[in-house]
Order: sequence, then structure tokens, then C-alpha cells
Amino acid sequence: MSFYIVRYKDIEKREYNIEVVTPMFLGGSNKKEVELRTASFKGLLRYWWRAINPHLVVNNDFSKLFKEESLIFGDAGDTGKSKIKIMIESKSFQPKSYNPLPHKTNNRFKFSGIPEGYKFKIYLIAPEKIHNLFKFVSYVGAVGKRSRRGFGSFRIINDKNNQKNDDVLLHLFNLLENLNDNYIKEEKKIKLKNELNPTYPFLKEIFLGIKSNNFNELLSKIGEASHKYNSDSTGYAKKINNSSYRLSSPIYVSLIKERQYQIIISKLNFYSNLNIKGFGLQKKFIDHLLRN
Repeated sequence: MSFYIVRYKDIEKREYNIEVVTPMFLGGSNKKEVELRTASFKGLLRYWWRAINPHLVVNNDFSKLFKEESLIFGDAGDTGKSKIKIMIESKSFQPKSYNPLPHKTNNRFKFSGIPEGYKFKIYLIAPEKIHNLFKFVSYVGAVGKRSRRGFGSFRIINDKNNQKNDDVLLHLFNLLENLNDNYIKEEKKIKLKNELNPTYPFLKEIFLGIKSNNFNELLSKIGEASHKYNSDSTGYAKKINNSSYRLSSPIYVSLIKERQYQIIISKLNFYSNLNIKGFGLQKKFIDHLLRN
């Protein structure tokens, strides 16, 4: 079951009612202003489309992956415009200040963000597969600064299928299975069927983490784990011999809101040109956030 846009005939416009689950640190050209941006959500879709399609890379040849991606999301070359359009309808809101490192209660550094509980609409014009991708991304993805550490999470509140399925992992697997058949569900995780080795951050595993009635408690737990088990294997920014090296964390942690708040952990492929150690700490970081 492949993910090819050329096979789709029907492009639909659907309305999604969105609720901010955890504070969003989003901004436009003026970094001091907080605003919702369609580019953030389109970029999120593009990122996760690439993350779940490592099978399109053969012997580290990315040409097929890039071709299929450009057919869906557009490019500056011959493919041209995107097949996807996103519009946001929102009311005015009052930004609030938040501690981006909630495990450090004495931290004086604050980010201005869109508050939790704020609601807005997203209109998505896209093929059915992209609508399924958006639903999947509403669980595993997030937008803005600190989006890999629980902030910027959101949920769709007018999707009845979300409410009917109490098994979050099964619901996630069903969404992923509608996108391609490269993943399998085990008792406690979703994982890639086959061992692949493209040199980019593709999705390898998904775990369900701990629950709480308070999202701040979970954000603090994520920050605590990030600090306690910090290593290059969980992302880095460093200088070596006057050269800068940066790697976003391959462990993507988001929050969902059902009856309670819950952590979802997505483990992406780790790749680096540097000789990296500390993968035992990466495992401890994940284990710290897993449900019992």
C-alpha cells in the first residue's frame, strides 16, 4: 500500500476544530509576536510524511522520496504547486508567558505562547491520505519551539473516530496503516516492520507514556528526563574545530488529551557524521517516560 498522490482523484476540503493541548511557542517574521501560521502546520505534515516513508529510499538514493514528496507538497522545479492547501480561522487571543523548562521552577527565562485550551479551525484541502496524515500528526506531532519536548501539542475535537477508540495505540496504528503498510503493532508499541538504514530521521517506533490529569506535571516529567539523561544521542548543538554541528532530538515527545493527558514517544532513526556515544542514556530517557 504505497503513498502516491498521482493515484488520488478526489481532493476534499474538511474543517477541523483544533484545541491547543499544551502552550504553543509560535511566531512569524516578528519573533516577538505570537501568531498561528499555516506554514507551521504544512511543514509538520511534510516532516511526518517523510518520516513514515523510509521505504522510498533505496541504497541511500533519495530521488524517489523527493519525487513523491514534491508531487504532494510542491517544489520550486518542474512539479510546481502543492496539492495541499491549509487555511486557519481563529479569534484573537491573549498570549501568556510560560517557563519552557518546567522542571526548573526557578527559571526566569520565559516564552510567550498561545495558551492551552485555545480553540481555532483548520481548513485542509487535500486528498484522503493527507487527511489521515493530519489526524496521525495531531497525536505524534507538535508545532513551535520545544515541540519535541511536549509543548505545541494540539488535538482535533470534531473527529468522532478519536472518541470511539479507547485504545490509543490501536487508533494510531489504524491511522498509520491507512498511510502505508510498513509498520506493525505489538502489545506496547508500534514499530517499523523491516530494518532500514537511510541516513535521515525516519520513524522507527511509537510508545505510549505516562498519564496525568495535569499537563504541567507531564511537561515537568519530560523536562526532568531530558535534563537527567541528556546526551548527544538525544540531540546536540556543538562546535568542533570551528565547525558547528547540530542535530534535533531523535526522540519526539508529544502530549495528547483524551480522558487524561498522556505522553506519546516517537523514536526516530538516529544519524550523525560524528562519533556519538551515550545511547544507553537515550534508552533511559524513553524508559523514564513510559507507562507502567
